[in-house]
Amino acid sequence: MGAINFERTSYGKTLREAYEKAYEDATEEVGHQEGYSGDINSTVHVLDKTEEFKRSKKSIRNFIEESLEIIPKRSCWAVCLIEPILNSNKVKTKVDNIVTTGTKKWILKYKVTDRAGDVLFSENTKGEAIQKAREYVEKHQNTLSVHLSKELSEGNTKVATVSYKRSTTERDGTWIFFGVVPY
Repeated sequence: MGAINFERTSYGKTLREAYEKAYEDATEEVGHQEGYSGDINSTVHVLDKTEEFKRSKKSIRNFIEESLEIIPKRSCWAVCLIEPILNSNKVKTKVDNIVTTGTKKWILKYKVTDRAGDVLFSENTKGEAIQKAREYVEKHQNTLSVHLSKELSEGNTKVATVSYKRSTTERDGTWIFFGVVPY
């Protein structure tokens, strides 16, 4: 088993986000190969070396080349080339209200859920819901719950959309990742 150097640039709001994107991109491009891909997805952690790079006063190329001589195998080092600018707006969301006219008619429903809270089926009467739940439990030998809920009988249930409101100055940071991995 040999070792190979890798270098990859990625973007994100944080070092962790950029590392995860680079890791996913490498897996997509070169596959996983059980830890021997020769890329960032063969690393086990990432260390931020931005401050060390700044103190060194070296070019990024010299810093990387010298660092590759001492980086432990399967380690990933990172240097932030362009700092991210985060959203500094007081309000970071936008709400679009949806106006629905007319009166609303609500109906009672009996929902049968599994232990995770996922709805398996919904019935108009408690008796129907219990009967279906009993059949399901007998077949699958698990435990279900029956819940009473109210649903809108017709029409759109969506009343608003909440979305992220990007700042005009906001931008992702740029990180360069490098290291030595098995190949």
